[in-house]
Amino acid sequence: MRKLLAGLLVFTFGPQLVNATTLVAFRNSKSVVLAADSKILPFKSSAQPATQSKISRCGKYFVAVAGITRMTAANARFNLGEILAGSCKTQQTPVQAMNAIAKRMEADYAKILAALTLVEPSYIRALAAAEEKDIAENIILVGSAKGIPFILTYNLVPYLEAGNVLIRSSGSNRNNRLKTDVIEYAYGGVFKDVRLLVDNHVKDVPTGNLVRAAHFLVDYQISKTPEASGYPIEIVEITAKGRVSFTYCDPRCSPKKIT
Repeated sequence: MRKLLAGLLVFTFGPQLVNATTLVAFRNSKSVVLAADSKILPFKSSAQPATQSKISRCGKYFVAVAGITRMTAANARFNLGEILAGSCKTQQTPVQAMNAIAKRMEADYAKILAALTLVEPSYIRALAAAEEKDIAENIILVGSAKGIPFILTYNLVPYLEAGNVLIRSSGSNRNNRLKTDVIEYAYGGVFKDVRLLVDNHVKDVPTGNLVRAAHFLVDYQISKTPEASGYPIEIVEITAKGRVSFTYCDPRCSPKKIT
């Protein structure tokens, strides 16, 4: 039934892309790491998934978003690339950058949800009422400011109240903390496997190296949901001094080879 509804949505609106993204961020006093898978899923079930980088530069920082990539419905338009390009400036503080992205994204997200609810009310209401929010927007912004690595998060989550689709929004610079270390972490995406692994079996995660840890978790999620998340894995690390390094991993990339 869900596939049928998805097909109807594409028939109404044309090809639309959605991120079934796995995002992971780790931070300690020396550096911050952001990792993401690269699979993009179309609403149309018969269409082939695409591959796309999900980590973007935002002025002096880096950002990744799980959720809708681009969509047009009625007179509403949502385009993640345009939102980031218009929101990110070189001289912004981390909070200014996140606020600019969140403000623009929330406005466009509200419009696209209203348009979708008008045309396909039962489908969007079902998504809003579901426990796992397939069309939620999860933003993770990372970087180093004044010598301190940081992670900022912002979430836009649809929910159903009295038959109406509404939006909950929340931002934070206080992230989850590993029980066994001073490392902070954050997640994005609709999958539970990564969260359950860290919460219940953190000793299995190679947290002695943040890049390896991030790769390990995204790779783990891909193994659990290969139909919705996939390679290559993209990882960016920013040190406290602002040095940036990238790592790209296909399925043959061993975590032991990641420095």
